[in-house]
Amino acid sequence: MHRPGFSKQHFETAREFLAYLDPLETDRWPQNKFIFRGQPSAGLDLIPSSYRIEGVVSAPKRWGTKETTCGDQVQFEQEVMQRFVQACDSSGFPVPGDNEYLRAIVTNPALRTRPGDWPPREVHHALAFAQHHGVPTCLLDWSRRAHVAAYFAASSALSNPMEDGQRLAIWALNKKSEGAHIVEAPGSTSPNLAAQSGLFTVASISSFHDQRFPEEESPFLPEGLQRQPRLFAQELEPFTLELITVGADQAAELLKSCQLLGVSGATLFPGYEGIAHTLRDWANAEHQGFDPDEIGLRELW
Repeated sequence: MHRPGFSKQHFETAREFLAYLDPLETDRWPQNKFIFRGQPSAGLDLIPSSYRIEGVVSAPKRWGTKETTCGDQVQFEQEVMQRFVQACDSSGFPVPGDNEYLRAIVTNPALRTRPGDWPPREVHHALAFAQHHGVPTCLLDWSRRAHVAAYFAASSALSNPMEDGQRLAIWALNKKSEGAHIVEAPGSTSPNLAAQSGLFTVASISSFHDQRFPEEESPFLPEGLQRQPRLFAQELEPFTLELITVGADQAAELLKSCQLLGVSGATLFPGYEGIAHTLRDWANAEHQGFDPDEIGLRELW
């Protein structure tokens, strides 16, 4: 990607990577100016979970085709929220950000929001709550803390098979960009959100409206935030978006270093869920693995 406002930094070791992300380097990272997102591969787009066709819950699977429209996408996202809120109601659990608008789309399945108006601000906090419990939404998770993003990049990489040459990625986004629509939900929305210093960018379906078609009928062809010209419409200093990478072979060392800095599954996921995360991270970082072809008679018995 070659455009004004976009920058790249590449490092060879986990120590160098973390040193660059040090929040005490205030000339590089002025307080409250940047937010961070960690991903297991620099090749992955900055795209929200509800837009990903490979997800278990996705619009193409809902409609049985990849040829979805903007109207199909907004209907799918509203249906997901309807199901989520109804399930919370059945279980007796409150939904942070509950309000009359949210109740209207839950109680009236025929009510449909125009793609250009979705998602309205009235449902942002409920979407944030759903997002932090694994429900696919049009929100993308970020953190105010770079080391939290580093943890997620390393932990995610170690949890899945890695490719040759794979590089872990931290994206640093300038909050002043007019193309970045940021949602800051209260910490009380979710213990995980508070522990992770979390916030979100929200994607707009209308951003992908092909002007040759009516809005509802326009093909829905989303692209990653880093590819959208609207993000770079302003000249921001020192940059609008920066990609910071390190080789995936450094993931285990990065995970251990994050733990020494007080960032681990146990601290980012309060409760027993975090303990399980910590155990999985330990196994992924420390265990040697084996070749399945070497399974012997003892294992087969």
